[in-house]
Amino acid sequence: MNVYLVLLVFAVVLNTGESRFVKKFQDNSWQGDETKEESEIESLSPYSPPELTTAELEKNNWEMIFRATAGNGQNTYDAWTTGAKTTASKPVNMKRSLDSHFRDPGVAQWTSNGITYVKFALYKDNREVANVIFDARGSTSTNWFSSSKVVDSSWTDLMSTGSYRIFSVAGHTNSQTERRFHIATQQGGCDNDRGFVASIEHNDCDWDNHPSYPQFIYSDIDSDDVFQRRQFGRADYLAVFVFRY
Repeated sequence: MNVYLVLLVFAVVLNTGESRFVKKFQDNSWQGDETKEESEIESLSPYSPPELTTAELEKNNWEMIFRATAGNGQNTYDAWTTGAKTTASKPVNMKRSLDSHFRDPGVAQWTSNGITYVKFALYKDNREVANVIFDARGSTSTNWFSSSKVVDSSWTDLMSTGSYRIFSVAGHTNSQTERRFHIATQQGGCDNDRGFVASIEHNDCDWDNHPSYPQFIYSDIDSDDVFQRRQFGRADYLAVFVFRY
């Protein structure tokens, strides 16, 4: 009887130890005794998201032709339309920086490049946070960004059949305001302005006020939002990709 109990206890201990080893192996957390203390220290370090590369973003025949950088002091609209202060060197990743805006020289030959679709996307902390895809056949370098050309979006209620007050690259500008790549569903004064996205080049309303410019703000919910709530996200990058047949 005593022998049986001893064997039973031994089996339980063995199985428990084995299951712990298997679990560590499966979740890739197994460490030798000599590195256990180092591993525990590393686990307390701040989380660093995996690097998002341009090569990954260009899979499935998408090609990045423009990337604007938040807070670098350079005008996004001028960079897109004229190439002002841009670089032709394509960035290799989406790690946060204050690099100059990137613009492919081919943007100037838009109508002869066989572009069929355009993807407008925003990136923050090495991940895509919003996008809109447009049918760009027969378009120019500015009118592709139009509600009538929308074919898909990360916001489920941003559709070609939607109602918009502003939907254009030129956006909304006056002596005090400059909002480019702007999609607005309502304009009723600062407290009532609502929409999906804007590249803020300088301030007017309270929600246009930022420590540096440009700032790429976007609705952080699955619909348009009142900008004055100041619950919008701020993207690190605004990017444009093209797809050609």
